[in-house]
Amino acid sequence: GDYGSGDAQHYQNILLGGVDEEGKEVTCTVTYLVLDILEELGISDFPTTVRVNKNTPKKLLERTAEVIRYGGGAVAVYNEELIIDSLIKYGYDPVEAAKFANDGCWEVQIPGKTFFTYIPFDGLSILQKVTLDWYREDVNFTSFEELYSKYIQDLGVKTREYLKNRISHSADIENGDENKKWKEHPPCTIVSLFEKGCIEKGASYLEGGPVYNVISPHIGGLPDVVNSLYAIKKLVFDEKKLGFSELMRVLRDNWEGYEALRQYALNKYDYYGNDNDEADEIAARIVEDFADICDGENGKNLYMTPAGISTFGRQLNWAPYRMATPSGRRAKEVLGGNFSPTPGSDKEGATAIIKSYCKSELWRMVSGAALDIKLLPSAVNGENGVKILESLIRGFVSLGGHFMQLDIADTELLKRAQEHPEDYQTLSVRVSGWNARFVTLNKEWQDMIIGQTGCDFR
Repeated sequence: GDYGSGDAQHYQNILLGGVDEEGKEVTCTVTYLVLDILEELGISDFPTTVRVNKNTPKKLLERTAEVIRYGGGAVAVYNEELIIDSLIKYGYDPVEAAKFANDGCWEVQIPGKTFFTYIPFDGLSILQKVTLDWYREDVNFTSFEELYSKYIQDLGVKTREYLKNRISHSADIENGDENKKWKEHPPCTIVSLFEKGCIEKGASYLEGGPVYNVISPHIGGLPDVVNSLYAIKKLVFDEKKLGFSELMRVLRDNWEGYEALRQYALNKYDYYGNDNDEADEIAARIVEDFADICDGENGKNLYMTPAGISTFGRQLNWAPYRMATPSGRRAKEVLGGNFSPTPGSDKEGATAIIKSYCKSELWRMVSGAALDIKLLPSAVNGENGVKILESLIRGFVSLGGHFMQLDIADTELLKRAQEHPEDYQTLSVRVSGWNARFVTLNKEWQDMIIGQTGCDFR
């Protein structure tokens, strides 16, 4: 049958390693047993994340790298120290913060005490259809700072709108601060029994019962917002290749008749993911400003509202409604996922991707910010292959990463599996927060995975 986005979305995830609430390393025999099973059997139903810190045992790092090199995308890594620090700064007790786990894919929450949901939205659509008003020719900005400020203003308005709409389903928020209350919901007895706070408060899981009630706005399309703003900055304001209104017309016409200029925009600039400070600074500014927007809503309407960055594959759903981008992409293209570079725009290898990603203050993304990296098998072959993966993980931690999904992807192998699925029934791939057997993805999802070509180690 057609499983759409794959067969392994049971959200039965496993966390390994890390420290307990007393700061003691919890790695044990069972930790290595789980990794052994994943490597030997190639099980894709239980995505596993290793909590890594600067004192993680070398043996665990090495074993984690060995399983990652096997492929299949079943093992990812959390930067434990950054996440615990992030939660504490957000207001969680240090003992609670040390107990963090994932909600479903990788979103951070406190297990057994949290109602968690998130609001995914397309930040690129806000830029194209609100800030730039569907690329109308009378849209004009006289400086990059004016454009950037308008985008952040629009992002704030839309984020608050999304939050209000979502919260209004669960709580009465229209009667002033003193009269805000939870709405009645159908009983959810089982989950309420297992969530701390529900029995103590006499309130269900959906009516404010858990200790922590969280609705997390997640901005999607962020890499392509960054690339779009950077391209406008270069084309219009720095190099003055064309005027703002002329660029709006070109984009509205989907670059028709301007192929030379499109190729220039597509290939001339080093976009997000290439360790280009000028582009990465835009990403870092948006991360900070988006965090400020979300933090400004925290606790106003009964919920905590930590920020996050994700797409979880929604770039497929959003593609038909997106317009051409100033970075040279045509309308309806499938663009970047999570906080990962747009396919084809990363030219400097995995280390540059990690460095670009880590230039943002990722601790501000309390709910999470996923980085997906696909490596070519040739990049991790031989005696040094495991050491290369260990180095990537150590660099990710030391530079301040949040969550990283490394997958070893052979594009030609995936194409053969697409043509002859009967020969590749157990081939597993990382999708977007989960992994699945490749042949159970529909063609649209398979094409997206194939389009995320692997990079080398530089």
